[in-house]
Amino acid sequence: MSRTTRFFAIPLALAATVTTTAARADIRGNWIAQAPTQYQQECSSCHIPFPPQLLSADAWKAVMAQLDRHYGDNAEIPADTAQAITAYLVRWAGPERKVGSPPGNPPRLTQTRYFQKEHRKIPRAIWSRSDVRSPANCGACHQQADRGIFDDETIKLPGVEKWREND
Repeated sequence: MSRTTRFFAIPLALAATVTTTAARADIRGNWIAQAPTQYQQECSSCHIPFPPQLLSADAWKAVMAQLDRHYGDNAEIPADTAQAITAYLVRWAGPERKVGSPPGNPPRLTQTRYFQKEHRKIPRAIWSRSDVRSPANCGACHQQADRGIFDDETIKLPGVEKWREND
């Protein structure tokens, strides 16, 4: 590589890295703000609106194609509403290489590689508590899940005085 090429290539590579990192941060921080009103209304009528990044685009398409059999409930919605929500979920979906292809029909976000990794140190007894009931009940431990915030600082495990992941 010539000196001139290196002179321009290194700053361009750095700029691309910064731009990509900023875009990723923006995606993580704005997914709930970018959600269509229908997503908030329809999905949060039964559970928190889950972060789209927890499933791949194909998995979200499978979930939305089976709303008449939505994890044991009939969650059918008008076709135009389903299309708007599906488009949003697919746009903000997690990469297949990160979340994997979870089992289930429809797929379960609690069975993704990412979810399993993030929750691997949670004691099994937590999941069966009456105030938690299920790994899909994010708000039981993530105190700001309804606002789309899932960082470690907002975790409070029911029945555990202080949670530190590294313990």
